[in-house]
Amino acid sequence: MVKPLLDTSDGAVARESPLWFTRLRWGAVGGLVLMLSVGGHVLGILDAAALPYLWMLVAGLAAGNVVFRARAGRVERPGREVLIQVLFDLVVLTGLLALSGGSLNPFAFVYAFHVVMAGILLPGGWAYRIAGLSSVLFVGLGAVGVAGWLPQFALRFGGPDSIPLAEEISRLQSALGGSLHYQLSTAAAFITSMFVLAFFTTTLAGRLREHRRKAEVLAATLSSKADELGLAEAQVREEKAKLLATYQSMSDGVILLDRENRIVFSNAAAEAFRRPGRHVGRPVLACHPEMAHGRVQAELESLRKGRRTSFHRLVSAGDRTFEATYTSVRDAADQHLGIVIVSRDITDRLEMEKRMAHQERLSSLARVAAGLAHEVGNPLSSLMARLRLLEEEKDDPATVEESLVVLKRELMRISRIVRDMSDFSRPAQGEPGSCLVGTVVRDVLRLVEPDARERGVHLECDLDGELPAVPAHPDHLRQIFLNLLINALDATPAGGRIDVAGGRRDSKVWVAFRDTGHGVPSELLPRIFEPFFTTKTERKGTGLGLWVSYSLARAQGGTIEISSEPGAGSTFTVLLALQPPLSEPAQVEP
Repeated sequence: MVKPLLDTSDGAVARESPLWFTRLRWGAVGGLVLMLSVGGHVLGILDAAALPYLWMLVAGLAAGNVVFRARAGRVERPGREVLIQVLFDLVVLTGLLALSGGSLNPFAFVYAFHVVMAGILLPGGWAYRIAGLSSVLFVGLGAVGVAGWLPQFALRFGGPDSIPLAEEISRLQSALGGSLHYQLSTAAAFITSMFVLAFFTTTLAGRLREHRRKAEVLAATLSSKADELGLAEAQVREEKAKLLATYQSMSDGVILLDRENRIVFSNAAAEAFRRPGRHVGRPVLACHPEMAHGRVQAELESLRKGRRTSFHRLVSAGDRTFEATYTSVRDAADQHLGIVIVSRDITDRLEMEKRMAHQERLSSLARVAAGLAHEVGNPLSSLMARLRLLEEEKDDPATVEESLVVLKRELMRISRIVRDMSDFSRPAQGEPGSCLVGTVVRDVLRLVEPDARERGVHLECDLDGELPAVPAHPDHLRQIFLNLLINALDATPAGGRIDVAGGRRDSKVWVAFRDTGHGVPSELLPRIFEPFFTTKTERKGTGLGLWVSYSLARAQGGTIEISSEPGAGSTFTVLLALQPPLSEPAQVEP
């Protein structure tokens, strides 16, 4: 049984081998027709008696090729079909050589061609088998010539008008054809040549097959990788489209910057107030007013160098306020890749916080109303007593004069209390300015002191000199400090104390409120500034005081820190920046 072809792993290509062989054979048929016509009928090299048989063999070769061509598309075992064609060709070739000089015919080298074909188209062992069969056929031609078993048809190189040299060659050829020594030598050389050729052909064909197999494996791998790459590319395109669609559908504005701070992308929300799309490929500073370039460039440089990971800025555009967050994008090696800017419209949130802060302000005043009522009641009692004294001693000038002084002092005291309540109850007005922190702290302490006395809580204030002014809204600071003091009062039992201290730390001013209350459990500390979260009873707390204070502190460019130990009390520290937070009007082009 002939093994399947080993020169390919693709059955479609293997089936092409018999068809390719038939096409090659048509060339051989054409060459034989030409040689018989010229060599036999024109030059007279071939024996005239052999010509009919030669033409019959050529016709048989052509007929066989027609059959092979017809079968080529239907064969199921291409290797077996190639072997049949090779054997058929060897038989025809041997017949042609027998009728045209035998082993002395120079075209005996065509045996080598079939050895090469067997080495290329058939498995390795078949090249040696075809070489052996070719050797047997070639030696058989020589033996028949020496034994004289068949008529000899020698080549006539001289032709009808042969020259002496040609006749000499013909006679020499006839003599050699009958020489046993010559035939043995020729057979040995032929056999050696055939097997050497089979070895080299098999070796080269094997290497070619191996390289082809590796190439096919590589091609299959590359094709698989190409398919995977194509799929990955399609997935990347799909994910990119989803990402872009997500960006475009976001209500927050998104702007992407490259390493050189040039704008490479902006979504629809960002276009609404910044219009960065007009500046794609240009530095982001083009979207900022010139007066802000220095500060923005410094902040961007701090992100690029990794000194900070993000920063926030407030941007005004018309009657809307936006909070812009600049965040550095870095790879796994912590290399700066660019910056993403997210702008969120916080106008409605600021309005809501303002309303809630005002409500909390009123709630805070209600909490200290009892102490204030007592504080107002004392000067009113003095006024009533002085009025009764005036009625009794109205004719005494000294009494009248003293009473007028007391009345004026007590009325001013009442006026100050009412004014303080009025200042705290009205909504904050105007823009932030320079605010003396120590003054605001003392005002709030004076407002809370009556309530603290009623509760039996001692207030202690220890400010580090006159604290520096900070860029903040005074009413907002009063609200922050009042909420923290009320919170401390609610947490401190009678006989406890609240210490208020303040000072300067680097570029910030700090004010700490330390109480001796029950403290806050550590698991609740992360939620302490959440809205509507409270550890107080429903009667005492709404859960908004600390959240409002924290929001107001952040709006002033500061923050609030807390440290607490259950059973020992809590400390709330307000940190306020000496420099105003970054804020600028947006540069919106018409």
